[in-house]
Amino acid sequence: MWNGMLPIGSVVLLKEGTIPLMVVGLCQTTLNEDQSPAEVYDYVGVPYPVGYTRHDEMLQFDHDAVERVLAVGFMNEEMLDYMPHIQRIMDGLRDGSITPEELMEAPSDEGGKSEG
Repeated sequence: MWNGMLPIGSVVLLKEGTIPLMVVGLCQTTLNEDQSPAEVYDYVGVPYPVGYTRHDEMLQFDHDAVERVLAVGFMNEEMLDYMPHIQRIMDGLRDGSITPEELMEAPSDEGGKSEG
């Protein structure tokens, strides 16, 4: 199995799943009424090969729910640099050291490479 976070575009089959899912997002949260994270998920995926058609067909899931990685998404230097950053954010949301509000206030290129 793949070690670490899967990049966007990866296609997986979940345990007891019958339809492959394509990863379209990383570090997904659901919020409590007070806007604190209720759950933090590693990924959000859509049915493959159909893709996004309706919001209620998107599925949030964690890496340990993956039975098999069918394809690994596109990886370039930018994605390789981004993966540790998104892992720190997920860990912080899970342990409470980062709040969703702090993420909304952070510069959009925080942790990434700046152009120019």
